[in-house]
Formats: sequence, C-alpha cells, structure tokens
Amino acid sequence: MLLVSLAGLAALAVTANNMGAIGSHQESNLTFHANTQASTRAWQGVEIIRLYLEQAGTTITTGEKISVPSQGGLSATLSMIQQQAADGTWSEVASIDSTKPYRVRAQIQSQAGIASRAIETVYLYNPSSNTETPTSTPDIKLESVSIHSNLILQGGVNIKGSTNGNFMVDGNADLSGSVTGINELCATGDVKIQSGITVNRVCSNKSVTISQGATILEVIAIGQVNLNSGRATVDQVHSNADVIFGTGGTTVNTVNTKGNVTITSGSGQITGTLNSEGNVVWKNTFAGNLINANGNVEYRPNSAATINSRGNVTLLAGDSRVQNIFALGWIDLQSSWGAGVTGQLRGGSWVNWKTGNTIVDGIVRGDIKGTAARAWEPIVNVFKNPNLVIDIPLVSVAVIDPIVMERPEIDANQFKDSANYVFFYENGKRKVTVRNVDGIDNGTYFIASYTTNNKNDYLCTAVDSAGKCSAPTTPGKTLCMGFGNGNACFDQSSAGNWVFNGQSMAPGTAWFEGNLKLANGTFINTFLATGNINITQGSVKIYSPNYAGYAGVCTDSKGFVNTDSRLAGIKPKNYCINDTFEALPLGNVALLAGSYTGSTFQGGDIALSASNQIYGTIMAGGLLKTSGSTKIVGALVVANTPKSSASTTIQGGVTIDLGELPSTFDPTCDGSDCNSGGTPTTCSGSTCNASATVLWSRYL
Repeated sequence: MLLVSLAGLAALAVTANNMGAIGSHQESNLTFHANTQASTRAWQGVEIIRLYLEQAGTTITTGEKISVPSQGGLSATLSMIQQQAADGTWSEVASIDSTKPYRVRAQIQSQAGIASRAIETVYLYNPSSNTETPTSTPDIKLESVSIHSNLILQGGVNIKGSTNGNFMVDGNADLSGSVTGINELCATGDVKIQSGITVNRVCSNKSVTISQGATILEVIAIGQVNLNSGRATVDQVHSNADVIFGTGGTTVNTVNTKGNVTITSGSGQITGTLNSEGNVVWKNTFAGNLINANGNVEYRPNSAATINSRGNVTLLAGDSRVQNIFALGWIDLQSSWGAGVTGQLRGGSWVNWKTGNTIVDGIVRGDIKGTAARAWEPIVNVFKNPNLVIDIPLVSVAVIDPIVMERPEIDANQFKDSANYVFFYENGKRKVTVRNVDGIDNGTYFIASYTTNNKNDYLCTAVDSAGKCSAPTTPGKTLCMGFGNGNACFDQSSAGNWVFNGQSMAPGTAWFEGNLKLANGTFINTFLATGNINITQGSVKIYSPNYAGYAGVCTDSKGFVNTDSRLAGIKPKNYCINDTFEALPLGNVALLAGSYTGSTFQGGDIALSASNQIYGTIMAGGLLKTSGSTKIVGALVVANTPKSSASTTIQGGVTIDLGELPSTFDPTCDGSDCNSGGTPTTCSGSTCNASATVLWSRYL
C-alpha cells in the first residue's frame, strides 16, 4: 500500500497533462467547480502514480490498490502488467523482475465534493536494472488542437469524427470565422467571437465577448462576459466577474456569476435562473424567470418572474410585472397602470408604489408609502409587520479556476538519430545519412547527378569537382522521384534551405537541417525540419507512416502514392518487421518544425497554402499560418517558442478529421495501438535507475 511514501510524493507531484483540468462537459447535476477540482486531482494522481512506479522497484503486482492519504478522495488500482519479449510483443504477467521494460495500467479515481473523475493510464515502466535499455524516441501525447499563441481565425475550423475534440489556446482567441464539431474552445486570454460557432464549451481565464450568433452549451470566464449582439444561444454562463448583455438578442438559460448582471437594451434575456453575488439591472422588456441576487435588483419586463434579493428591488417604469418579490431591503414599484406584483411581495424595509399599481399579497417590515387604491383602481393589498422574517439564502457561486496549459517542447533534433533519412549540407554539398532502410545500406551519401544516364538527385559515395557523382551506388538508388526520370527532385536547394519539387519520396522519417519547402508531391513520410516548413502549392498530400500502414510503407503498391521503379524495394525496417507493420509514436506525425541549438530555439513556423491534405499530426515549434482550405487528419500543435505576442493565423479554413482512422494511426497516442517509446532508462555506468513514462491516458 505504501501510504507514507505516496503521501510524500503527493506533495511533490505536479499537475500532469494540464488539459485535464479543463474537463469534459459537466453533467447538469454537478457544479463546474467540483468537476474541475475532480479533474485536476485525477491528473495529479497520474503524476503521483508515475513517481510511485519510479521508486517501487519490482514490488508491483497486478491488482494492487493504492490510496493517497494526503490527497483526500484520490486512489488508484494497478490492474495489469505486461512484459516486453525479445520479439517486441507484450504478454501479461502477475509480477515483474528487473530485466525488461513493462507496461503498467492504472485506473485512477478522484472525488471532489459531489463530483468524481476516473482516468485510465498506461505507463511504460523500466525497473531498476543492470541492463541498459536502448535509447528510444520520445512519446507524443496531444490534444486535438493546442495553440500556445494568440489566435486569429478568419476562416473556419471544423473537427469531424471526434466527440471529445478540444481547441485550446494559450493566449487570446479572436474568431471571425466558424468553429464546429468540437467539445471545448478555451483560452488563457480573452476570447472574442465575431461569427457563428457551434461548440459545447467556451472558456477563458480573462473575458469572453460574443458579438454574433453562436450555439454554446457553456460560457465559462474568470473575467467579464459580454453578450453584445447577434442572436447567440447559450445554455449556461459562469463568471467570476460581470455579465453584460448588449444590443443583440442573446438568449441564455442559466447565469451564475460572482459579479453584476446588466441587460440594458436589445432582446437579450435569461430564460431560466440568474444567480448573482452582485447587482442585477434588467432594463429591456424581454422576460426573465428566477432572479437570485445578493445585491440590488432593477427590473422592467412583464413576466411571471420571481425576484429574491438581499438588497433593494425596483420595478422600473413601464409595464413591469412580476409574480413574486422577496427582498431584505426596500421595494419601489414604478410600473405603469395595472402592473406590479401578482403574487407575494415580502420586504425587509419600506414599500412604495405608484397610483394604479397592483399588489395582491404584500407584507413589509417598514413603512408603507404608496397611496391606497380607489375602487376603480387595481388591488393594492399591503400590510406592515415589524416581526416579519424573510429567509433569502445567500447566493454563493463557485469560483472558476484558471486554465493551465503546459507548452510542449518541440525539437526536431530529438528525432535526428531515429530518422530514416537525415538531409544536410556539408561544405556546400548535399548529403543524406540513410539508416535502417531496406534496399539501401546504412551510411552517408552525396545527393548528386550522374555524369551519364541522365539521372538526377541519386545517391553516390563520391563527387567530382563539378559536383557530379564520380562513385555512384550499385545498383543506382535515389530517395525521390522527379516529374520524369531525368528530372531532379530538389529545386534550387541550398545550405539551410531545401526545396522539393517532384512527385514523391521514399517512405519513412525524413529529417532536414534547415528550412523545408514542399512545392508539389504526394508523400508517405514524417517530415522533420530544424527550421521552418512551407507548403507553397495546393496539390501537396502527406500521409504519415502510421496512417499509410503496411501497404503504403512496406510494399511497392503504396496505395496512396503512384511510384515507379526508382523507389522500388525501399522501405523503413523499423516500421516493416517480418511482413508486419510496427506503428511507432513518431509515425503519427506528418510535419514537425523547429529545433534547439543549446538553449536557443530556431525556426518552427509552418505555413500551409490552399487545398493541402495532411494525414498526420502537425507540430509547429513556432507559429502556424494557413491561407486556404486545409485538411488535417490528426492533431494540431503550435508551441510558439520562444513565447511571443505574435499570432497563429488561420484563413480559409481548416478541417480536422478524426473519424474512421486506420487501426495503426492514433494522432493523440491515446490508445493501445500507440507503441512504446517514451523516456529510456537512465543509466550511470552499469547501474540503471527506474523510469516511468505515460504512454496514453483517457477519461473513463
């Protein structure tokens, strides 16, 4: 049970995967605050159990139940342990030894008040060992869309095939386009919506402004909520600050705010319950239902509403009519003839009314200031009772906790040693290191033209003074296809700038030193660039290796790409093992840009033109800009390194399709098909320390 050690670990644990603090859509009978706390605590549990594994050694057994006494309501069950065999397969075992890596599955439960959360997590675990584990590439765990910069969206974003797609922005989000098909649109900065969007939840650490029609289940803001214009429909609004309805016609079912609520004009209304710790000023004529306020209430509509105020209540001039008024302070009726209170009126101080007002059943503790009704006037029935007890509960709205997003570290250099093809310049000459590829021996080659046979951009082991192949490989091999057998693939490339203008490349992971520009082509690759990536034309299609699968990566038929004999027999051996396909974490990625040299970051920007199709995750270490309609089948990550005030700009529209994916492709590594990887065991001499890395997690 290790209760004492886990209590210590809990104090050191950080909130792993901060996206989980946002949570999924709250059930109607649970408060947002409780669910957020439950989610946060559950993700803390993910990190606590990881730290526990790193100190547990070989004592872990399947079915072990763990509780964390210093974190009330947090527990976990280790339900399954798998050991990796020499052939790479995994088999379930009851306990572990110290010679091989394991997968440990944990179900983590958290409780916060009336809310609960359960997360299933699989860890890659290397116990203490005297056998060093080979280095593996970093694992990848992504949200559907994660942007760590300001966002300007002038086109549209449509997520298909995912019931849990999240659109997360670490900065301000300014939308004048449309957003459909997602669960959450959340930002650490201000959110401005100037167009119609359809989304379950909009949330912000600052303010939310809606100035056009939208359909939203929840708006959640630490700052002010401005419902300015358009005909938006919002089920719930939660705010730590003021909620202001402008000139438009926004309809909201429920408002919960620690600030004031103001409805001054237009056709905006709250059709359900309004809970405010501040004041309520409602001056338009569109009906309300139930108003609970700690402060004063001014109300003008004609409706069967009930007002509960711990301050004063004023029915404003006009046809102001309500069912009931309960107030600890005074009540002032300024309504026109026949309007007023048709049910109960209970006041803790004085009451005043105009001639012709209606009060059917009134009792107050203080003075009665109105004029008695005459026979031909509406009924006024008010009595004074100094001992009247009025019970109006204090409105207490849950505090909204801030969104926390942890910016990922995107570095193409981390993957250089695991790439199948490493392209670089040396002394002005184009070179490539080929690794782990069927059909080509491991080694470093020049990329040059043959002096005969009209072959361009082929591999050779030596070049002459003119840069021509003087020692071509036997048989002759190339890694790319130009538009014809005699055409080059790399057009106007130079040191630090690679320009591809051809039909295709050999499948696998291709790493480029410097910037990469793809002008044409259809590819089955993961493209990594230490600089920027620019796709300049609208005819580019990229299929990540995991999306293409066995036929695309391991056979000459390809399926997605028409290739000829120039690329025959070339396949990456780390994906193609014994006539089967091995899905690797990096194989989910189509584009990754940016790198570190020491502590200095360079490149990282990705620019996409119209009508590109990317079947894999896009990871920009800098910023992303789109200038046309782009289809992405995978996740989208913009790290904005180093963090600046610049913006990611989406123009023309992006479709992110996460439906009907091949079994080998998992863009968020959130499933059993996402292979191991992760942080390798750390060794010092012949002794290795235990390590545990999260492979994937999901809500239960």
